[in-house]
Amino acid sequence: WFFDGRIMGIPSFGALRNDVVSEIRDSGPIGGRLCLSLPTMLIANSKAAIDTAIRLGVAPGRLGLLRNSIDVTPFAALPVPAMATPIRIVTAGRLVTQKRMDRFLRVFARVASSSPVTCEGAIIGTGPEQANLRCEAANLRLDGPTGNAILRLSGSVDDPLTIQRESDIFVLLSDWEGMPNVILEAMAAGRPVVTTAVGDLPAVIDHGRNGFCFPRDQQLEESAAEAILGLIANPARARDIGQQARRTIAEEFSLAGYHTRVAKIYRRHESEWTTEEAH
Repeated sequence: WFFDGRIMGIPSFGALRNDVVSEIRDSGPIGGRLCLSLPTMLIANSKAAIDTAIRLGVAPGRLGLLRNSIDVTPFAALPVPAMATPIRIVTAGRLVTQKRMDRFLRVFARVASSSPVTCEGAIIGTGPEQANLRCEAANLRLDGPTGNAILRLSGSVDDPLTIQRESDIFVLLSDWEGMPNVILEAMAAGRPVVTTAVGDLPAVIDHGRNGFCFPRDQQLEESAAEAILGLIANPARARDIGQQARRTIAEEFSLAGYHTRVAKIYRRHESEWTTEEAH
């Protein structure tokens, strides 16, 4: 359809939904480059993706930022977790290497081995890494109730409210992201989140105030486990962080202002398209 836009002389829009590099890789060297060069305008959901696209040669004037927004209303209706035993530590997403569910398993094993209360871990999703994750869980002795640990690999869930309803603490330890909706949803639901500093998550999470956002370094798994253990040990702080997270999403990432932000991007380039058509 980008070719159609070029042929017909009308503007076309492309989307950058991840980190750009992985999108080019998934589309192939030719297809990926065409997806960057053919659209009149590329809309990214993270500043990190825009910076990467510029480094790859995309003119800044062809790029627009439109961060993900969600309908906060149904999530706001969920009560902030009581942090009652068992503590439910949840992650969700496609079971692919990007999401690093193996990292979640190791962090959960660390937490369960040190927690004074029972912890229930859940991986919600399906994908090609499922068999590997089951093997990793067995290696960590998480394939059955052990001490303070209960682990579930529960398959996909269509309703995002169900994911958050079943969690006390939400964790996402991906190697790369753009602006993952599942983190916005967890925060809107008042869940304290523990995640990696990838994509634009550092722009959403004020570390220690409305969540935890750790760099992908050698201390990541230890740091994430310590943050989770701190939340378990201090339920009042966990609830306060959840409330701060909920406030952040309601004020900055609500669907209420989405259409205005879309219109602003269109207006920004309208004069340029009109000039091009005149020629």
